[in-house]
Amino acid sequence: MQGTSIGTRIAGRILGLVVCVGVCQTALAQGTDTINKKKGDAHTDVEIIKKTFKAVHWAMAGGAKGEYAWDLIVSVEHGDSPTEFLSGDAAYKEGRYADALPDLLKAAKNDSRKVWVFQESTFKAAMCYLRMGKNAEAAKTFADLNAADPEHQYLLESMLWLGRLSMAAGKYDDAEKQLTKLIEVANANEKKKQFYEARVWKARCFIFQGKLDAAENEFKSVADQSRGVDAKISAMALLGEAECLVAKKNHTSARDKFNTVIGKFETTSQDDDELDLLARAYNGLGETFFYQASPDFKEAMRAFLKVVTLLEDQTDELPKALWHAAKCFYELRGEGKEWAQRSMDLRNQLRNDYPNSPWAKKW
Repeated sequence: MQGTSIGTRIAGRILGLVVCVGVCQTALAQGTDTINKKKGDAHTDVEIIKKTFKAVHWAMAGGAKGEYAWDLIVSVEHGDSPTEFLSGDAAYKEGRYADALPDLLKAAKNDSRKVWVFQESTFKAAMCYLRMGKNAEAAKTFADLNAADPEHQYLLESMLWLGRLSMAAGKYDDAEKQLTKLIEVANANEKKKQFYEARVWKARCFIFQGKLDAAENEFKSVADQSRGVDAKISAMALLGEAECLVAKKNHTSARDKFNTVIGKFETTSQDDDELDLLARAYNGLGETFFYQASPDFKEAMRAFLKVVTLLEDQTDELPKALWHAAKCFYELRGEGKEWAQRSMDLRNQLRNDYPNSPWAKKW
């Protein structure tokens, strides 16, 4: 209906679905969906009723129904999906977010009773807004979906993004409340990965609130407790702890922690998240040499050049590395005229490739 929110439409369709399952169960046609389980045969010819962050709910033509926890599932295949969802989802997976968004929004408004379509389309529409830099639209769409169905499949991810978006907007008190709620939900449902990840972001929020000791303590706690749960989250926490130590000018202790992260990811097979952590660690290591009482610009330069030459695709960290590497070459310019030229080359690269970065305007 025109003029109603996404949340209202989804809530109405969820209610309609509940009525249909309860009253029209025996009339349900044979399903076309498949649930591939980790153990045992695949569950075929089912109708996926809905997906929560806890389980997949299904029904069959004969009236049988049930649910499988996500821990028991490898994947879910849908045999009959709306055309708008299929085209939007394909564009989304290819990273064509501007193309995906209109189809995903249409799928979210589709008059189907497949609740999972509304949930997944709305979540991915929010992610499209996010990737397109439309943070306000992303936050509203995440919030609408969470309000409509407080147990939907992507609830924990949506809650995390809401906290991060509040941080990006400088609303740190709101972010702390949102992340605290996520921590409570994740802990109550034994979702350890999300529990620790939310605590890492809450600790980062503490930094912006000026609570450096609280941030350091939380990072240290998560780094210790999450070690056997998720290596990336443990490394994120260790980096956060090290960055707090740098802020306190405890460069020697920070250096040890940066080197621990480098040792963990430098020689392993690395995805984009691991490479980002590695770039942060090298930048942090360089800063411990650069900002110590007696700067060691050669050691600092070696660390920053690791990012510049080997991790140049990590665009979030590259401007910082370029600025510091250029500064190191400048400070060492007395060792040869080529060092002064190298400094100038790096400064030009920074200004040309990242003209809007605060680092480009810092020199």
